[in-house]
Amino acid sequence: DNDAPGEASVFCVIIGWAWSQDTEESSRRPHRALLFDYDTPSGEPHVVEVARINPYLVDHEDVFVSPRREPLFPAPVATFGNMPNDDGNFLFSEAEYDQFLTSEAGARELFRPFASAREVLYGKARYCLWLKDAAPAALRSLPLVRERIDRVRAFRAASSREATRRLANTPALFGEIRQPTSAYVWIPRHSSETRRYIPIAFMPVTTIVADSCIAVHSDDRYVFGVLQSTMHMAWMRQVCGRLESRYRYSVELVYNCFPWPTGPSPRLQQGVREAAGAVLKARAAVSGQALADLYDAAVMPPALQAAHRDLDRAVDRCYRGRRFEGELARVRYLLEAYTVRVRGGQLPMADARTRPIRRQGRANS
Repeated sequence: DNDAPGEASVFCVIIGWAWSQDTEESSRRPHRALLFDYDTPSGEPHVVEVARINPYLVDHEDVFVSPRREPLFPAPVATFGNMPNDDGNFLFSEAEYDQFLTSEAGARELFRPFASAREVLYGKARYCLWLKDAAPAALRSLPLVRERIDRVRAFRAASSREATRRLANTPALFGEIRQPTSAYVWIPRHSSETRRYIPIAFMPVTTIVADSCIAVHSDDRYVFGVLQSTMHMAWMRQVCGRLESRYRYSVELVYNCFPWPTGPSPRLQQGVREAAGAVLKARAAVSGQALADLYDAAVMPPALQAAHRDLDRAVDRCYRGRRFEGELARVRYLLEAYTVRVRGGQLPMADARTRPIRRQGRANS
C-alpha cells in the first residue's frame, strides 16, 4: 500500500548480492542460503536451507526455460484461439444475437457459441457469425449477414497494416482461424493470481474458441486432468508471464515447456481420467455457478476441493511414488525434468532432499 491516488499497488523485488575478491567458486557462494516458501501470500513461511537459489527461487542449478514452438515432451498440440479482426461485426451478446435472428431468422445456422475468457469464466453467453463453411448462395440470400461482411471488408481495407489489408480479400472469414477439429481443452490466457487453479474446461467442437484463450487439441480426460492439477499449476506459476499480477498463460513458454509425466502406466492414466471426471461432476453438481465463483479460493465448494485433492494425488502418482512436500519440491522436480530433457536425458525418478529449518514470522523478502 502507499499514498498514491486510488491506492495504486506497487510490486517490489528485493535482491541481495554477495561478492568476494576471491576467485574460488566456493568462496563466492553464500555460506547459508535460505528460501521462504508460503502456502498462501498472507500465510506463515516454511524456511528451508538450500545449497543455492536459482532465478526461479528454487534450489536447483541455474536454468532458463525458453519458449518453444512445439511441446518438449509428448503432448497434444495447443494453439491460441481464433482472432476475428472484424471491428466487432461478427460478435454478438445474447441480446444482440436474439435481435439479429428476429430480423433474419435464416442466419441461425451460421451462428456458433463463442468461448472467450470472460464469458466462460462468468457464465455469460456470446455468439459469433462463423462463415468458414457457409455456402455462397446462402450468404447472398441474407442481406444483414452480407452487410456485416461488407463492414468487415471496409474495416480491414482501411487498416494501416498491410497484413490486415490483405485480409479484406476474405471478409467472410475470421482474421486468424485455429479452430480444433474435435472437442478440446479450453484454457484462459489470463486468470486471477488468487486462484489455486486456473479454471480449465472442455468445449465441444461447435464452440468457437476466442483468441483470449488457448485450445489444447484433445478430448482426453487424462490430458485435462494433468493440466488441471496442482503439478501443472506449480509450473505455470513459476514460468508464466504476468498481466499486472494476474497469471498470463502462454503456449510457447508454459504449455510447450511443461514436463509431462514420462511413461505412466495405463492404470495410472485411467486413475487420472476418473479423478478428472469427478472434478467435472463436482462442478456440475453446483448448478448455475460460474467457474470464476467455483474457483474463488475463499468459497470453493468442499466437494470440488476434495475432487481436486484426489486429482492431484492421481497426477502425482504418474510422476513418482512419493508425495511432494509443497510447491518448492514440485517446481524443483519439474525443473530437473526440464533440464534433463533439453540435454537429451531421461526423467529423474526423485528430487534431491532439502532440509527444513523452522517456522518463523513472515519475512519481508
